[in-house]
Order: sequence, then structure tokens, then C-alpha cells
Amino acid sequence: MSDELIEVTVGRVPLKVPAVIDVATTLRVAEEVNARLKEVEGRGGRIDTYAFSLLTAMSFAAELEKTRRTLAAERKENAREREQETRDLLAVLTTIREGLRAILEKAQETIAE
Repeated sequence: MSDELIEVTVGRVPLKVPAVIDVATTLRVAEEVNARLKEVEGRGGRIDTYAFSLLTAMSFAAELEKTRRTLAAERKENAREREQETRDLLAVLTTIREGLRAILEKAQETIAE
């Protein structure tokens, strides 16, 4: 987020908010909030804009938490995969080293004869 303030309307309330990356992204984020707010309002029985706002915030927070957990699991899996790739690479390098050592020994024997 930058120091630039962008004017948006969220839930029929005009707001000046810090830019999220740039103006276009900020406007898109505001539209996502408005869409989520309409979704929450559609589920509500009575009109309570404060409650709708809190439910919308909770909805985004829950989505953020799910994303964080998914990302953490993906990072953990990627780390496991990198470790396995490293072990595999070390095994191949060890085989190459042993092969080169055998070739060198054979060459030294040939030169010595």
C-alpha cells in the first residue's frame, strides 16, 4: 500500500483509502468488497449495515486464513520436494565422482605400465 489516497465507494459510503498497489487495483478491491457485502446482505434477515460490514470483514479474514494455510502447506511440500531433489542430485554426483575416480585410476595404471 502506498501513501496515495484513492476515493472509492464501499457499501454506499464514499471513502478515501490508501492505494492498494495502484488505482486500478484499489478500485477492483473496492468492487470485491462491495460484491461480498451484497452477498452477505442477501443472506441477512434484517437490515443492519454494521453487522453486514462485520460479517463481510469476517468473510475476507476467513478467506485470508485459508489462503495462508494453503500457502504454508504448499511451501512445506515444496521444501520436501527440494530436499528430495538435493538428495537425488548428490547421489548422481557421487556416482559421477566414483566413475571419474575409477577412470583416473585406470588411466594412471595404464600410464604406469
